[in-house]
Amino acid sequence: MRRCRPVPGSAALPSPARCEGCCSTAPWRTVYIECVSALLDDPAVDILLLQEELPRGPGSERKEANLHAVNALAPRTKKPIVHVTMISHGLNDYARALRAQLPNIGFMQEPDKTLRAVRAISTYAQRVRQPA
Repeated sequence: MRRCRPVPGSAALPSPARCEGCCSTAPWRTVYIECVSALLDDPAVDILLLQEELPRGPGSERKEANLHAVNALAPRTKKPIVHVTMISHGLNDYARALRAQLPNIGFMQEPDKTLRAVRAISTYAQRVRQPA
């Protein structure tokens, strides 16, 4: 995971979508996917939440490539992968068509609502595992 941290002590993953002019996107995408894979392989991680929204129009090829790469990783794990948007917004035809191409990953809107849902699911799963 050290390779995945752009700033010492930071838990933030490098974002290829924000790497404007500093490098080619291929190395950043590789590092990003390696970081996502490392998190999925970590036994202490039960669910992976990534901050990203569905593009609502063309022009976000790097972001779309990242979404497709994470979607390709998802069948290799039993852990859910969910992309979280910072705000609520409607989806247009472009975003809905892209969403249809990403069946292995979830998308939720607003961090507070997402975390409440994750907490409810986690609490339910813990209760189900307890002996009656």
